[in-house]
Amino acid sequence: IGYEYKNESDKWEEVDARYNWWGENTTTLMNAGNNPKNLDEIYDVYDNNGLGFVNYSGWLDAKDGEPSGNSGSTGEVRLVDAAGGEVLSYGVSDTEVYVEVLDGDDPSEVVVELSSPVDMIQLVLTRVESGVYSGSVAVEESGEGIAGDQTLQSPRGSELEVLYTDGSDSFGNQKEIRDQAYYGVTLVSGVYSSDRTWRKSESPYLVTGDVEVNNGAKLTIEPGVEVRFIAPSELASGDDRSSGRDANRSELRIVAQSKLEAVGTVEEPIVLRSNNEESSAGDWWGIYAENNPKIRIEHSRVEGSTYGLYLRDVGGSVLDTMYIRHNEFTNIAQQAFRTEWTHWYRHVDLSDNILVGGILIDGWYDDYNSENLLEVKISGNDFKGSDMRSYAHSDDRHNDFKVLFKDNDGVRNVSVEYFERVNSDRNTLVGRYYVGSVKDYRSRRDSLERGVNSGEETGWYIGDTKRAQINQTYVKGYNMGMYLDRSTVSIDSSMITGNSGTGIYVNSDFDNLSRTDTLRYSTVTGNGGDGIRVTGYGRMIANYNNLYGNIGYEYKNESDKWEEVDARYNWWGEN
Repeated sequence: IGYEYKNESDKWEEVDARYNWWGENTTTLMNAGNNPKNLDEIYDVYDNNGLGFVNYSGWLDAKDGEPSGNSGSTGEVRLVDAAGGEVLSYGVSDTEVYVEVLDGDDPSEVVVELSSPVDMIQLVLTRVESGVYSGSVAVEESGEGIAGDQTLQSPRGSELEVLYTDGSDSFGNQKEIRDQAYYGVTLVSGVYSSDRTWRKSESPYLVTGDVEVNNGAKLTIEPGVEVRFIAPSELASGDDRSSGRDANRSELRIVAQSKLEAVGTVEEPIVLRSNNEESSAGDWWGIYAENNPKIRIEHSRVEGSTYGLYLRDVGGSVLDTMYIRHNEFTNIAQQAFRTEWTHWYRHVDLSDNILVGGILIDGWYDDYNSENLLEVKISGNDFKGSDMRSYAHSDDRHNDFKVLFKDNDGVRNVSVEYFERVNSDRNTLVGRYYVGSVKDYRSRRDSLERGVNSGEETGWYIGDTKRAQINQTYVKGYNMGMYLDRSTVSIDSSMITGNSGTGIYVNSDFDNLSRTDTLRYSTVTGNGGDGIRVTGYGRMIANYNNLYGNIGYEYKNESDKWEEVDARYNWWGEN
């Protein structure tokens, strides 16, 4: 009733289903020619291009009959070593590249083409026995090919390819068959339990499976090193160890008090990227670190991964600083910098990076009632339209962090919650700035102008914050410019304009009736609703401001909790 052969596996390029009787109707279609083709009784690559091909050649002419179709053999070509073992990479010390062809049709002559990015050589193979052919060609490291010298020149780290044109495959068609191997690539996969160095002289490195640094060991990556990570394909995994966070994608794992020192230079950055020339976000998993790791990454490029740097169970010491500086995290599927809920007891410097995917700090807690404020510096980064979301422990005894968020550009949304202290200065946002339950928050010269795809209706939201100072901010293009909720906020020398609804909305409740907001030396104009709107137990003192030109009221007090609101010494417009 269903398919005669339904292949739903994406693990194999071809499935051998030759020499079978498929029924009269299907056999008639096969006999009509133009094989291989899409057949209703077979489900394979013709139905879903992510699956393998069901090779139905040599089909029988009747039930329990004889092969009626062309029952030839599709050849196979391999790049091998001197002993005939298939290779993934030739070293720069290798002087020969070896080729093997297997073809059951036993052609009288077999010619292959060997190529590198700079050279190509035709090679006539020797017939070893029926259907088996082999040969070799000299190879040397060079950035330029030399015509006619019968030596294959190839740059270090490049891909070699061999092409065999089979004159008659199992369907009687001519078919091009290829195989690839690398030249001058150092293959890495497995566990490092002692110190290792990835050297420029051995670059590029090709990661075929998870590399795990454990037991307190240190991995040092020299300036100029390129690290490539095998990407999973429709037919193969990108992790030959099938381990870690993703069994199909390779990771660089720094665990069990181990260390990563990846410090490049401006002239010689370190590159960690997908092995695909045209990489996609998520080709490899990223850098994963847990259990008191020590991480320093500077002047490096991390490209094409699911995460840039992912951390958990960080711990540490107040004497430690994690440096993530002068890097480019690009083409990242999730976040450039991501932490799980984790004990964090060290300083961190995230400065002057490109952070595609942004930052997600998903819950930090420090030692109980620590006397040290741990510094979190996030400065000079280009977020390229990504978010910065950060959360500390809601218990005041475990959130002793001092965040400096300064000179960051291209930020979409920002969230800072439960930190002891946050200083924000000269950041440019196109989405919302959310401040929640911060003891001491200070902003200076932050600019919020809603972008087309920000998805946010409110510019500033400040909630349950004991003390907040906002100085010289600019808020434009939102539905609501600012929402001050159960907080004590002082706004000075700022511009709130061009919002479709209320400019500043103030609200509080009985439990927070002691909290009062202040607006001074600021301009609230050109908003589509009220300039200032106050409800509940909210209260805003507004002095020395320009409050005019809003579609609704300049100051709308809907609170019946206070006998008088101080709104003296303001400019209310000419009328």
